[in-house]
Amino acid sequence: LERINTILRHPKRKTHPDGIQNCALEQLKMSICKREDDIASNIRELKKRDDIIARKDNELVLKDQQNTSLKAEIHSLRARLDNTKPLIDTVDLTTEENGRENKRPRRENTAKSSLAILHEGNQNMVRVKWEKNAAEASLRS
Repeated sequence: LERINTILRHPKRKTHPDGIQNCALEQLKMSICKREDDIASNIRELKKRDDIIARKDNELVLKDQQNTSLKAEIHSLRARLDNTKPLIDTVDLTTEENGRENKRPRRENTAKSSLAILHEGNQNMVRVKWEKNAAEASLRS
């Protein structure tokens, strides 16, 4: 700014009789002030963008940490899965060794009264449920 002032005030510089030289100096000062304001606003915008970028970088680091922890958990779960016994080796209810082993036996003793028939039917249902619960328990363990 001082250099501009010295150039404008140089004695060999032609001046206009109406004082346009002073007007030009004021215009230059205003132009410089305006550009300085623009530069300051650009710097503020850049600082805002830098803050946003820093926040996004922090979020990215957190996501990376979560990702690595989840990958480690998946790896440990896969290792546990590889070490477990398959269910087919534990209990296989689908194979038939004697042909009728998985089926319920037929009733050999016939009941004599309707009350005895109901009682026998209830006993069979209880036995089937007990076998079902035992099979499910053996599958779980």
